[in-house]
Amino acid sequence: MGLGSKPPGKMSYVEFLNWVRKKLEEGWEVYSCYEAGASGYWLHRELVKLGVKNHLRGQKKALSVVAVPTEEQEEE
Repeated sequence: MGLGSKPPGKMSYVEFLNWVRKKLEEGWEVYSCYEAGASGYWLHRELVKLGVKNHLRGQKKALSVVAVPTEEQEEE
């Protein structure tokens, strides 16, 4: 799947979220899977708010199970 004129690593997070929003509006199903470290949970939350399907918690054969903390837990 092409992301447009920029490769994914060259997009700002705003450009990426806008691209995702556009694809969802076009009727695409968008799935996310990435390694979320201590500073990656905010992106997970933003993608889920948009309607992206996230498999960080359910694909035990391919991925480690990750519990996503709430924003309050992450602040602690």
